[in-house]
Amino acid sequence: MEISPFLLTLLLSWSFVFGLILGVINDINRIIRVFCGVRYSEKHFGKLYELVLPVVHRPLLRGENKFHKKALVVLMFFQDIIFFIIAGIGIILLNYEFNEGSFRFFTVVAVVIGFLLYYFTIGKVVMTLSEGIAFFIKATFLVVFSIAFRPFAVLGAFFTKKFKKITVFFNIAIANIHKKLYNKYRRKDMIKKSLKGFLKIEK
Repeated sequence: MEISPFLLTLLLSWSFVFGLILGVINDINRIIRVFCGVRYSEKHFGKLYELVLPVVHRPLLRGENKFHKKALVVLMFFQDIIFFIIAGIGIILLNYEFNEGSFRFFTVVAVVIGFLLYYFTIGKVVMTLSEGIAFFIKATFLVVFSIAFRPFAVLGAFFTKKFKKITVFFNIAIANIHKKLYNKYRRKDMIKKSLKGFLKIEK
């Protein structure tokens, strides 16, 4: 099937642009992985996690365990599947739109070139900064959340303190009542025994 030079140029151009878009999607996937614990550029920003954050007064924690690593493997597996599904659908739509559904292999080549161009230029910069980007977003969220939650924490501490005082008051009151009841029944028991001759009541 013949294709006009204009449509050929459009198909190649949009295929190249779609490759760049796939590069952006790939970076989004990798940044999500960084948020979930994957380390791409820890050597540049790893020490940020040792800094004590304002308001929170502690470093940003990041725990890792076997379950966490298995979850990351599952996440990356599904991300890769979704990525290739998007790439396949995009290539099909490009050929359908500009070439009446006939497949042109050079569209795949153009997509790959666009993707690799992004990956080895902007993608490298993004991944170098990914750990820092993830840290600052997490730290900002944690500090903002702590500031927003602070009034509730103060109220919670106030009511907890009051509740403890009330609890102590009632515990002391209940203990005094038990003590009085014990003394009362103990005195009655002693009187009964004394009447039977086991004890002598001194007047």
